[in-house]
Amino acid sequence: MKQTIQIRSERNVANAVTTAATIATSIGFDQTRVSAISTAVSEIARNIVKYADFGQVTIESMNEAEPGIEITARDHGPGITDIEAALTDHYSTTGTLGLGLPGVRRLMDELTVESTPGSGTTVKTRLRLRDSTRRPSSKHPSAFLPAAQRPTLRDRRTVLGARADSETAEVLAGSFVRPHHGEMVSGDLVVLRWIGAQALLVVLDALGHGASAARIATNAATAIATITEPNVLATIDTLDDALRGSDGAAAAIAVADPRDRSIDTASVGNVRIRVLGPSGVRIPWTEGTLGQQFRRPIVQHRTLGHETLVMYSDGVTDRFDDKDYPAAIIDSPDLAAKTIVERFGKDYDDSSCAVMRFAR
Repeated sequence: MKQTIQIRSERNVANAVTTAATIATSIGFDQTRVSAISTAVSEIARNIVKYADFGQVTIESMNEAEPGIEITARDHGPGITDIEAALTDHYSTTGTLGLGLPGVRRLMDELTVESTPGSGTTVKTRLRLRDSTRRPSSKHPSAFLPAAQRPTLRDRRTVLGARADSETAEVLAGSFVRPHHGEMVSGDLVVLRWIGAQALLVVLDALGHGASAARIATNAATAIATITEPNVLATIDTLDDALRGSDGAAAAIAVADPRDRSIDTASVGNVRIRVLGPSGVRIPWTEGTLGQQFRRPIVQHRTLGHETLVMYSDGVTDRFDDKDYPAAIIDSPDLAAKTIVERFGKDYDDSSCAVMRFAR
């Protein structure tokens, strides 16, 4: 099976993505890999519209001993002067995040780029069907690594009490916190820790910003460190008690159990919780402020299959959608959290994001 789509506009990009998904499904890729292939096609096709005005994308099944899919994009645009730099995360000549080609390289098995300045660019990428459940190369996102190579539950700056044994590989998580522009400290806090066999994730946004908000966040972190029961409502009560007498905070809490891949969540105030993936959903929140007044939230219980949990403070705009960052379900949690804050965060507020998924 082989199809070629002429690329001149976003409508053509959408057609290429749909075609790729159809062919990938017919080959036998699962839904997670179909999403990865669709994301790769979207990235390289959009590069044609952005940099070359027109070109073409060819999508074909690989009729080899190892079945798979091959995508080739060709254009006659200005070309790439430094291919090595273009394959580096966050490199960009247009002021964007520059995640296109590096993202494709992480999603797929092979990526080759040929370009002559002034004569155009050819990008070819492949994904083999047999590799769809296990990705051995360290260049790929941590969620696709063999269990022995997966990182433990962690965040380099905010982890508290992380369990040190190999079972931490069952949950992958990362976070990123950025203070208000001009401030040295943040009132946003992310805590990831194990309590028994379950993982507790808290994203907290103290009212205000700067030193006063950071003190509230510090008090909250101290309180979270004392929690002995992995329970969403018990965590909310602990935080509410600890923040009495202060300006208070908003918070989102998640308790993940890798034994049955379940997750309990609740949010008070303006910290949002979303599930990204095939059955993505925005999880309801309740109004109020911990330490002040709030309505008792209803705990949401769900099974998290191959989806990704995202929690973020109101320093991150809530208007972004899956199509604005489709690789969020593929990128490592650390990279996804950082990218969400950098791409959708507000300079005039503290911004924080945490990303969690069960290891596949």
